[in-house]
Amino acid sequence: MKKFYFYIFLIIIFLGCSSPKNSSTDKLFGEADTTPPTISIVSPEADSFVSGYVEIVVQAVDNKSGIEKVEFYIDNSRVSEVFYNQNPKYLWNTDSLDGIHTIKIIAYDMSGNKSEKIINVTVNNFFYILGFKNNEDVFGNYLLISCYKSSSLVSTSVKFYYNSDLIGEDNNLSDGISIRWNTTTVTNGTYTIKAELYNNSTKVTEYSIPVNVNNRVGYANPTIKSMYEMTYFGSNPGNLRMFFYVPSSMDNNPRGLILVLHGCSQDAVNMAKDMEWNEKAEAKKFYVVYPQQKTENHVNVCFNWFTPAHQMRGYGEPESIKQMIEKMRASYNIDSNKIYIVGFSAGGCMANVIGATYPDIIKGIGSIAGIPYKVASDVSSAGWAMDGQIDKLPSELANLIREGYQGYSGSYSNFIGFQGVNDTIVDKKNLQELMEQWTEINGITTRSPSDPCSTPGTYTYGTKVKTYCISGMGHAVPVTNGTGKSSYVYITTIDATTEMLNYWGF
Repeated sequence: MKKFYFYIFLIIIFLGCSSPKNSSTDKLFGEADTTPPTISIVSPEADSFVSGYVEIVVQAVDNKSGIEKVEFYIDNSRVSEVFYNQNPKYLWNTDSLDGIHTIKIIAYDMSGNKSEKIINVTVNNFFYILGFKNNEDVFGNYLLISCYKSSSLVSTSVKFYYNSDLIGEDNNLSDGISIRWNTTTVTNGTYTIKAELYNNSTKVTEYSIPVNVNNRVGYANPTIKSMYEMTYFGSNPGNLRMFFYVPSSMDNNPRGLILVLHGCSQDAVNMAKDMEWNEKAEAKKFYVVYPQQKTENHVNVCFNWFTPAHQMRGYGEPESIKQMIEKMRASYNIDSNKIYIVGFSAGGCMANVIGATYPDIIKGIGSIAGIPYKVASDVSSAGWAMDGQIDKLPSELANLIREGYQGYSGSYSNFIGFQGVNDTIVDKKNLQELMEQWTEINGITTRSPSDPCSTPGTYTYGTKVKTYCISGMGHAVPVTNGTGKSSYVYITTIDATTEMLNYWGF
């Protein structure tokens, strides 16, 4: 009799394990999944121009049964499939494939549901205008128009036009092909930018693209309070907003660029007012960009500095911020040796992320109540870090930075950090860890004092690290003038904005 029950038990187990997907047994644990996954192509953009090796990046989400696989098709031919990954990629070699092509993505969930996304792109590997998409809104006193030319095309010059009007000619192609166009000299509207490639007097080829000139009111001579939003600056995988400030009477000389990141529950305007970045930019003539978080990315509009997806070069919020830099480079004459990033609280943490992942671009980091790069990887470890519970060796901290851009052999950003002794949100221990991380990566082994908050004050470590530990200050930005500012400022004799600008030679 026992054997009989035993066999009945085995049969039940066998039937349960071999039941097909979406069978009635699924309902014992909830409704069957009949909803297809949500899918989007992060890059390239639809109707964009591409060349060389193109990374096709996909986001596939299924909140019920999960993603089983994602298939990649080029012109209806399957070229790849990736299993169990919500962010799959495919590297497409477009060599010898000039023309219009279709990219199709099909995603399947574990219940057999599927959805697809199709876009068209134009491959041009020989001669094309860089940096713009069809019908993009553009504006700028000195909008940079650049071209790519294949080495197989013999040529001596490139002529640039808007509609039939000549913008100018580039006769020195060895240092890159570009021209600057002052859009404030034309009325708002749609124009065709055209580049013609010549070999002496013979036209070799040409390329054109429509753009929408949209000069903002007061843009040519903005007031100190004028900030603008750039609605398109790339694929923006981190889903951020971009605000920026251009001082009045700017010429075409190379100028510095400072990116300013807000803290939780703040925005671009808060940082502009509290730290007076626009006023300082007006006086010293540099550009300012304000990346701004969205509530759909974080309920408290914090930058996601502690999330692995936003700690990597080429992904998430770091890539969005890098694309903002590239957009400013395309629109203005940015001095590549004077690009800096500043942040407060979560923004300070993200500033360290950007400095670690893009050391080839960022020359200096300004961190106020920040936390070292990559010491946290989730909410729990972020809490430990904020409480000052992270204590790593300088060598361990430096190795974390090396993970940000593996194989990088150039010099790293300099660092200037501010911390309040009475900060109950981000413990003062973090300033010591930051000092150790950035001195070690910059080859500075003499650290005196070893803890910059043991005796609050201002300390320099070699030529690339400086710290300010401020008595009496809580979770705030040090300023000398608090008029009209938020509760996140602390009035003292130290003005963080001025100290950073002096340190960086503005």
